[in-house]
Amino acid sequence: MAERRTNLEILLSEWGELKARENRPGLGYPAESTFAQMRVDGQRRADPEVFLADDDIRRLDVAIGELHPDMRAVITAHYIWPGPVKVKADRLGVSPRTYYSNLEFAEKTLAYRMGGRYEVGYETKLCAHVE
Repeated sequence: MAERRTNLEILLSEWGELKARENRPGLGYPAESTFAQMRVDGQRRADPEVFLADDDIRRLDVAIGELHPDMRAVITAHYIWPGPVKVKADRLGVSPRTYYSNLEFAEKTLAYRMGGRYEVGYETKLCAHVE
């Protein structure tokens, strides 16, 4: 059975996708695709750089910005950086156990800060990830 994601994890995933698109060159991706959409008249057009973000994502972004730098780093690594956890933990200079411990603490803090439906269903996951 697949593990259910909490509302906070879903929102964090959306936040991560938004941040990754904002920072495409910083992640090593080109700012524009070589296959930019063509208009009927043959001219290339780029999609607007304005991303739609609802109030919850904006509130989450502020809450993430107010986290301790270690917690902010692990949230960024987990939800924005590509690759497996081992690589992310190595890049942060921490063990996988510390990575998951920091992630759990950061998510609990964000769930508390966001309140309401983002607190519901959040459960400790450390034992499920680390032997």
